[in-house]
Amino acid sequence: MRARILQSNRSASRLSKKDEDVSGGGAVGQKKGAKAHTGRGEPILLVMDPTDRDKYWENRLEKTDRQLGGLNHEVETYKKRLKDLEAIQAQASPQEQPHVQREIERTQRAIRRSIDASALLRTHLQVSDDKEPGEIAAAFRSVNRAIDDLCRDIGEDMAKLRSTSKSPPIKTSLDVRRMPIVKQILYPQGLTNPSLIESSSGGRPIDEFVEFALQFLINRDIDYHIFQPFHPLLKPEANGYVSELYEGTRR
Repeated sequence: MRARILQSNRSASRLSKKDEDVSGGGAVGQKKGAKAHTGRGEPILLVMDPTDRDKYWENRLEKTDRQLGGLNHEVETYKKRLKDLEAIQAQASPQEQPHVQREIERTQRAIRRSIDASALLRTHLQVSDDKEPGEIAAAFRSVNRAIDDLCRDIGEDMAKLRSTSKSPPIKTSLDVRRMPIVKQILYPQGLTNPSLIESSSGGRPIDEFVEFALQFLINRDIDYHIFQPFHPLLKPEANGYVSELYEGTRR
């Protein structure tokens, strides 16, 4: 009987060591990553190239699913061990009862820790907010107005600029010089039509093009670097289903 308890203890030790290694490695990795990011001072907005932060969030939903699967497996292993210990306790002598009871309590604590870790993993991206929905909506409108005003002012000022060279004036988006670079910045995945560069009726006025292009770049990077990391995307099939529901509601 004592041999059975010792075998159960060895299984628990391996699980506990695994927990410590995972938690310790995670803390060190996060510390190093944070230090490296701070040291480089990388900008958050208008970043054209992938950064370490982008790579960290890449496929984050799949990574979370794997971590949750591992925790669920641990819980099931602990529960099986608890069941074995309870069977041992039913046959244990009075002298062995205290030792078996301690093992049972230790296993119960391990189960609670694994369940708590799973719950924390599911909610660690959710931030509690005591603001009213109206306040949040007003803050978003304020940000939108600030972006609109900034981009409109820049567009109007650039439209007033006059080239010092003999090149023809830039009146529409189709007259923009170095067009391949502009297309790559706005549409790295390939140009769509109609687009910011060319509408169905031709080129856009240059002030309008600059204004909308800046809005597009700023909003795209705010979404990519701020909203997506803190509000993980659904899996493709779930995202498609929700999008269909939304389109149906709009109609």
